[in-house]
Amino acid sequence: MHDRDRRLLSATWATVLLWAIYGVAAAAATDLEGTDLQPATALRLADAQVHVQAGDDATECTWNKDAEAFRCSDDRWHYVGPYAGRSNGKPTRCMWVHPPTDGRRLVIRWEAVPLGEAVSATLALLDGAGSGAKVQADIQVRGQHLGSASVKTDRAPATVHKKLPRGDDKGSVEVIVQASSHRWRLACLTLDVHADKPPESEDEAEQRGRRGR
Repeated sequence: MHDRDRRLLSATWATVLLWAIYGVAAAAATDLEGTDLQPATALRLADAQVHVQAGDDATECTWNKDAEAFRCSDDRWHYVGPYAGRSNGKPTRCMWVHPPTDGRRLVIRWEAVPLGEAVSATLALLDGAGSGAKVQADIQVRGQHLGSASVKTDRAPATVHKKLPRGDDKGSVEVIVQASSHRWRLACLTLDVHADKPPESEDEAEQRGRRGR
């Protein structure tokens, strides 16, 4: 077998495996009916502005009303929208924020939204992502950087909880997601800008789920 044929075969199998993982992640949502899950965000996604940034160049993502998601390219995985699946073996409802290719930045921004006492965010990789390049989500409120969450494995979600500095009752909220490599980075985010307490731990969420049964 020639080197070119080997490379083609390797690329073909890599593509097959990639879509198999995405299929598993998507199918995981089917067994979540009746599960007591927190919403991905109280912010209205349709009101956001979403684009992919590469240096000074920005490519706008297009809102798809039927899918209730932003489509960022023709690639099937390249969108921002609601999702339900599993992370660290546990069910989660989140906002799909798979990082773009080539280290580019995915920017999600809301203008003049009501703000509460704190901002809370949890970034997770869905089951099947495994370990790999670090995915980082930077959180900005009123143009001020408040914190970053970063993950490298589907077994260790990361959280940010910061009290908001005094200011207007309304302001901008921006999330910037980036990774040096986008391969297998099935990233999902929850975001709350009205929180007055940190996100639940996994043990707290499990106990709440038991009480709800």
